[in-house]
Amino acid sequence: MANICADKPTFVADLNVNDTFDLTLKPVAPVNGEAQYWPLYNAANPGEEFGNILFQFRGQNKKITLNITLDTSEVEGIQFTKTNQGNFDGIVGLSTDFKQEFNAKAGKPKGGTDYTELTVTASIQTSELAEAGNNFSFLWLCEMIDTGMNIVSGDPDAQYEPE
Repeated sequence: MANICADKPTFVADLNVNDTFDLTLKPVAPVNGEAQYWPLYNAANPGEEFGNILFQFRGQNKKITLNITLDTSEVEGIQFTKTNQGNFDGIVGLSTDFKQEFNAKAGKPKGGTDYTELTVTASIQTSELAEAGNNFSFLWLCEMIDTGMNIVSGDPDAQYEPE
């Protein structure tokens, strides 16, 4: 599959602008067995679609929180994967240092039965990591509720830009 994400605007999670961002992830069913791009939207402006995420930190000991809502209108019976161990629900890291700076917890909306909310916290905690200029990339990890089959989609080119 072509890198559709590269053709979409980048969502810039800039700590100077805000420290919490609300986004919507919309799974799309495979076509002829081929995985499709899952759009990521600005929850406040549903027409604003993103392909990649750039985390920008300005200074030490800072955190950015992404509140991701899973829109199941097109693909029913899907939810964020709940790992029940560690703090990595709903995402899978691709880079080696990923677990040092990210935390993700899946939750159910009030009155809901499925894990369709995901809170991702990205932080920079040491000047050594900031100076290293590490890039952290990940994919969204969901599962079919009735079978437990994992489905992975997302942005393999997410970037992390320390101070």
